[in-house]
Amino acid sequence: GLDEQHRDNSGWTPLHYATVENHRAVCELLLESGACVDVSDNEGRTAVMLASECGYVALVHLFVLQFDAKCDKKPHDGRTALRLAAIENHTEIVDFLITT
Repeated sequence: GLDEQHRDNSGWTPLHYATVENHRAVCELLLESGACVDVSDNEGRTAVMLASECGYVALVHLFVLQFDAKCDKKPHDGRTALRLAAIENHTEIVDFLITT
């Protein structure tokens, strides 16, 4: 069956992969099935960080508003979701994270 908590050698779970591929429905299914929204990979990066860096507004909203993702978590390099969105000039995500 589905193991939503499975990790590969880099610490990525199915949620990390679904996030970088911008598969909202898969992310939602994984989270509803018990995946942890704040699980970190080996570098300390979470799904909301990946979505913020990639500019996936709908996923950032999903993780934060529906599944209470922690936006202030810091990975090993110190770049939070807000900082990653700012670096990539994803202003809609920056504005959302500042006001949330």
